[in-house]
Amino acid sequence: MEWKTIDAGNYPGIGGTDISVILGLNKYRTALDFWEEQRGLKEKFEGNLSTEIGLALEEFNIKKYEQKTGVIVREKAAELGDDWYRRSPDGLIYDYYQPDIDKAPGELIVYEGKTSFSFGAKRMFGEEDDGASAIPEYYQLQVQWYMAKPYSFSVSVCDVSKEAPIKTKIATVLPSQAHISALLTTPDHRVYAIQRDPEVCERITQFAEHWWKTHIIGDVPPDESKTDVGRGVSERISNGNLAQMDESSEVQEYRRAKSDYDAAKKNLEKRKEAVIQVIGENEGVRGAWGKITYKPYISQRLNRKQLLSRLTDHVGKDVAEDIIAQSCTKIQSERFKADFYNKEKSNG
Repeated sequence: MEWKTIDAGNYPGIGGTDISVILGLNKYRTALDFWEEQRGLKEKFEGNLSTEIGLALEEFNIKKYEQKTGVIVREKAAELGDDWYRRSPDGLIYDYYQPDIDKAPGELIVYEGKTSFSFGAKRMFGEEDDGASAIPEYYQLQVQWYMAKPYSFSVSVCDVSKEAPIKTKIATVLPSQAHISALLTTPDHRVYAIQRDPEVCERITQFAEHWWKTHIIGDVPPDESKTDVGRGVSERISNGNLAQMDESSEVQEYRRAKSDYDAAKKNLEKRKEAVIQVIGENEGVRGAWGKITYKPYISQRLNRKQLLSRLTDHVGKDVAEDIIAQSCTKIQSERFKADFYNKEKSNG
């Protein structure tokens, strides 16, 4: 069984890493960036130190995935279709059949490897393995794009009594899920399974085809803001693992309690400001009821946006974010503490 492959990266079109961009859901690139790249008005992103390290660790990531799951990543290839739809998953997972069985592959799974660094890994995937909900939205869209359309396989069907194939047929198989193998240099290794969502697949491919014809073929610069389709897809992805439920008595009680809590919290902040006004230039107040202390702290703060911009020019955005995360500490701007005596103590 063979899968015809090409280097899709050398052809114009919309790939897995591009779909979140044109939907307006990517924090690193805009639809206008992508449009300018496709029109030859801007150089394509060729990678940085982070992507180089990820590429160097690709085979190691596959090895860890295979050790953890017990399955083999069969293919690493790319495919181009419909003039605008292209995809290049890191691999495919499927069962081989005996050559005398006239069947397509069994369940088809898309494999995608990701490598994330230091503190950036925890920000991206979370402190704990919380399932698919922990995966960044643009990664989820990437694998949904890879699962949007069937893959074609050339299946040779043989007569068991003969050595040569007697016929060849083309079988198309739609992926059922994708596995993201996340290698975190904290260190940690996680495998996330994402089920194919037919609605998401249909919506993003229809949108992408229309976008391509309008902006690339029609040569119309796109808007850089989030699209309506992007908002809908984003909401569906974020709610993908949530069960539908009517407003039960438990939900109603929680809603009332939360409303009371929010009101009490707002009132508490208001009363706190009033006490701070009474404290004035002192460090607090005290009495038979207890004491309240207040001390503001003056500190210098880092201009994160400016520093990130400067560092990105030298080491790339991912590494720059990691450097900043390791260099910054949480700063307490003020300390307000109230200690109230109980009745027995205040009367004693």
